[in-house]
Amino acid sequence: MAKAQSFCESGSATALQLGAAGAVWIQQWGLPAVDWYDCSAEPNIPLLNENVVGRQETRTSGAPAIDANLVLRLPFQGTITLTAYEDDNPAEVAGQIEGAMRGTFVADLNAAHAVVTDTTITIAFGQSLHSDPDALITVTSATGKFQSIRAVGDWQWHVLGTVTIARVPARPPQLNIFDALTNSALILGAEEETVLSGDYSRGAP
Repeated sequence: MAKAQSFCESGSATALQLGAAGAVWIQQWGLPAVDWYDCSAEPNIPLLNENVVGRQETRTSGAPAIDANLVLRLPFQGTITLTAYEDDNPAEVAGQIEGAMRGTFVADLNAAHAVVTDTTITIAFGQSLHSDPDALITVTSATGKFQSIRAVGDWQWHVLGTVTIARVPARPPQLNIFDALTNSALILGAEEETVLSGDYSRGAP
């Protein structure tokens, strides 16, 4: 059996869609390591580079829970597709990894912790609030340059991000944040830094 190799990759993502029902994110990979997550991959064998982009589509899979500190936990499921393009031809697909995701979106809804301006309210989500993986990924297929990859167990997904909400002057910031939970029109955008880590081996396709 091929020896397992570890990886820990950093990227960034922007939400094309974000709301109570689910989200769509576009990712860029091959970025420098983040300073908020301690990658323990040994040896760290690179898997993704700057020619890899991702698309993550999720849907809410359970009831939201808000604790006494106004921290929201919203379970989700979805898919992720990582697409590598050829070095000498950015329009040509070199390979893809597809996976099924399951996790929890964790966000700080406390207006006292938000950045509030005259026009926006910005809240934090992800690793600033907890240390568990934000999601686990089960690899379902690998093609092209990735076709020999055999995932070892679930891969871990960690994020650190912000959501920007339109401020409604007539509403107190706290109620304005709660309004955005059910009114996606108030969500102006979301960005995150991402870390994908796990183990894999390479074998005959």
